[in-house]
Amino acid sequence: MDGFIEKVWIETSVQIVWSGFRAIIRFLFVVCSLIKKFSIRMKLPVLRLASGMLFFFIASKSLEAQDYSEKHEPSMTKHRQIGHPDFLSPHARPILLHDGNVFVVNTREDTVDVIQVGNFGIVARIHVGVDPVGLALKPNGKEIWVSNHISDSVSVIDTDPASPFYLNVLATIQDIDPRTKATRFDEPVGIAFASNEKAYVALSAENQIAVVNVHTRQVEKKLTIHAQDPRAIMVREDRLYVVPFESNNQTQISGGTGELDGKLSTFDAREHVLDNNNVLSLGAVVDIVKHSQIPDRDLFIFDTSTDELIETVDSLGTLLYGMTVNSRGTVYIAQTDARNAVNGQSGTAHHGLAELENRAFLNQITQIDFKGDVLHAPRFIDLEPLLPEHPGPGMALATPFAIQVSDALQSFCHKKSHIEGISPMWLYYNQFLLESLETDKSYFDTMKCARRFWDQQLSSLAKQKGFSSP
Repeated sequence: MDGFIEKVWIETSVQIVWSGFRAIIRFLFVVCSLIKKFSIRMKLPVLRLASGMLFFFIASKSLEAQDYSEKHEPSMTKHRQIGHPDFLSPHARPILLHDGNVFVVNTREDTVDVIQVGNFGIVARIHVGVDPVGLALKPNGKEIWVSNHISDSVSVIDTDPASPFYLNVLATIQDIDPRTKATRFDEPVGIAFASNEKAYVALSAENQIAVVNVHTRQVEKKLTIHAQDPRAIMVREDRLYVVPFESNNQTQISGGTGELDGKLSTFDAREHVLDNNNVLSLGAVVDIVKHSQIPDRDLFIFDTSTDELIETVDSLGTLLYGMTVNSRGTVYIAQTDARNAVNGQSGTAHHGLAELENRAFLNQITQIDFKGDVLHAPRFIDLEPLLPEHPGPGMALATPFAIQVSDALQSFCHKKSHIEGISPMWLYYNQFLLESLETDKSYFDTMKCARRFWDQQLSSLAKQKGFSSP
């Protein structure tokens, strides 16, 4: 019925417009015919009179069409709230457990949903900014900060049960240039507290970390990250850890401006790019090559007391999604390492998809150990078997978006070894959680460990509910 009414409304409006258009043509024809008979002195007043009559005629027809639409389809003239498109904003610690409630960013609805642990009921739905993506709890537990990726702001939620503003937004943190009125707080993602007085916010689009005074809600300074798109950040003890999302793996196309060596440079970049309006022209022999002089900064470590950069670590992965740090200062990064150089010789050796062997990325956890201030060589934990082997049915993993180390120093699948007592890691995947391991176990041992753990959990849950053990 609504479609029929809308069709009738459109057809009637078109009829009104066409009738008015035909009347205007006839009117202009009459005016043009009469004006020839007047002298030059009389032509200007006649034209003015004709213009006035034409204006009132058009206005009356517009009012007629509007009056018809209001009488026959009132909803067509009203504004409708349709929300906004999905911006696919990246998450950074989107889930937080506090005081018996789970706080979850509901990115599409621009809310933070509060879910009670006991009965899974929604306690509150708190409206924040556009596309909330990350959460952080103030050390005293009285506030949760929410990064709003699209509205370039941080919402401060009251989490003090004794407060009259409990589970409401207390303040909104922004940084607007007073002269240009443009934001200087562009696309925040990760948030981390150094104390109850100082917080850090990763400004992904600016490649900076904002240092925020918790009491005044003002940005006091910014730390520059010489890498692309910082997102995941964390404070442990007196250290701030930052990883950029779009890191690098020291690869580039094989263009050069000097003598071509056939390895790092296989085509003249000036001829095929610079002289071609910065567009790669046809005929270039293009490879993807690794170059040791290309910067690959993956982990930035700052002193939280001085905000000075004290360490930069490279070659940890290509796309760095999540990060956590245990109580010993060991850093774990959930990442995917690109294999674009494996079939990079597409120009000189005609490489193609076959050389990739159906594996464009390696899903990995990178482990970085520090003994005091001394950095040990990074260790890469493969979440899938290395080529030429492939995961078995049901064993392939999705992108490792985040990672968390438990606070308790305990280990499922306990094994007496030199790493006895390491914290288990929680790897968050697209639709499920996988409890993992001691970090020196192989991929298959890890899968068995996780399966055994979940079987134990299911059996325990079945007994609690009075069901037979699965």
